[in-house]
Amino acid sequence: MRCDLTWLLGPNAERWRSDAAPRHPVWQRATAPDRFTHLFDLDDVERYLIAVRPGEESLRLVGGPEDSRLDYTKPQHILHAWRAGGTIVLNGAHQRWPALLTLAADLGADLAARVGVNVYCSLPGGDGFPEHVDDHDLFVLQTWGRKRWAVGSGSARRELDLESGDVLYLPRGTPHHASTLDSGSLHLTVGVYPLRWVDLAHAVVDALASHHPELQSAVPLCDVPAHGRETAALLSWLTSMDSRDPAPLEPERLAEALRAERSATAPLPVGGLRSVALSAELNLATRLRRRPGGTLVHGREAGGRVWMRLGDCHMRLPASAQEAVAFLEHNAGFAVGDLPNAYADATKCLLASRWVREGFATLDP
Repeated sequence: MRCDLTWLLGPNAERWRSDAAPRHPVWQRATAPDRFTHLFDLDDVERYLIAVRPGEESLRLVGGPEDSRLDYTKPQHILHAWRAGGTIVLNGAHQRWPALLTLAADLGADLAARVGVNVYCSLPGGDGFPEHVDDHDLFVLQTWGRKRWAVGSGSARRELDLESGDVLYLPRGTPHHASTLDSGSLHLTVGVYPLRWVDLAHAVVDALASHHPELQSAVPLCDVPAHGRETAALLSWLTSMDSRDPAPLEPERLAEALRAERSATAPLPVGGLRSVALSAELNLATRLRRRPGGTLVHGREAGGRVWMRLGDCHMRLPASAQEAVAFLEHNAGFAVGDLPNAYADATKCLLASRWVREGFATLDP
């Protein structure tokens, strides 16, 4: 199952896309109360604390009594503070938990954005952060229990009681505050960080700096007000750069750099070790699956060779492999023998074996 926008919003996904993300909160009631439990349920909170042993940099306790003796590396200390009224916050849980990693990778690929997942767990009466705004869009996935959300401001302010299986979308900049009611609550916040104009500007400067070492040199030491001269000189230099040396600013080069940076994800735990171990037995009847999570991107280098990238995996192949790479892009599951007939059987097996070893595909059990 692919955790993309269609999976998350169902029939409303296309309307959401056509609106280019609505700029007002959207509440979608549950189609099934247990639809998110496979991602992270109440038992997973305890499993996470025991197996991952997150420290203070990735675990927070909000509310509850202050305790200077609290040891964040000991699960029993955390659970005791939680029972006393604290809310457990697991920051960046998608970096450490397989199901949440898959969610972030799939949704990020569908939205062409970076995605991160935090977990919030509270007992009845628990209170979270004071009212605040975020600088990124949020999807709230209510996994267990109920939580009251106050969203918006002024006449647009609303109170919503999310129940298990509900989804709440909050555009960036929306004031919000959440508190538990007569039951506890477990919810995921899925932060969406789309490509911004400032990100594109950074990519342009990075591309120029890779071709012009003078941009890596230090600005002359001087008083801060005097830097106005250097700033004016830099802007003049950048303005004339496109006509003097257009290569670094070619749209395809910039697009490739942005795709590389934004499609990189950690490998998903989908049988990669087993697949590599058994790759020597691969034959035309062997079934493969393209690695889930992220989008396969590919192109041609100036010399004609083919490059391909999926998440943090990348490789280069001869120009003749273009048709096979396109086949992998459009087929999530296939037998090795299904590769285009332009390739000999031995070539099909060799290419499939390389994809397995490099992390682009796994053996279908």
